[in-house]
Amino acid sequence: NQNLYQITNYTSIYQSRFIGPKKQPKAKGSGIGLYIHDSFNFSKACHLTLCNENIESLFVTITNLHCPILIGVIYRPPNGSLEQFNTHYKQILTDIGTKKAYILGDFNINMIGHMSSPCEEAFE
Repeated sequence: NQNLYQITNYTSIYQSRFIGPKKQPKAKGSGIGLYIHDSFNFSKACHLTLCNENIESLFVTITNLHCPILIGVIYRPPNGSLEQFNTHYKQILTDIGTKKAYILGDFNINMIGHMSSPCEEAFE
């Protein structure tokens, strides 16, 4: 319920929960959101917003600035395919192109230790 966690002077926007192979929403463990201060006008960047078993992303464009800015949050489920995540993530970066963007997220990749697979190395 998106009304559970409201913050004064902020608007919340949420990505719907992942719909699994049986077309049933997951009961828990998926769904991401952003809080945007009320001084900013924004629109959801639907072409960058994904939700599947390998990646969840939510992007908005802040529109009332001199130069619009994309703000995004990305989550990689730990049991999802890292290779598929990388494919989706690279497509997001390609679609963003040269636009100014800030990307935040929980990628569930150990960036401190030794990269143990080509998919982890590609993300680095």
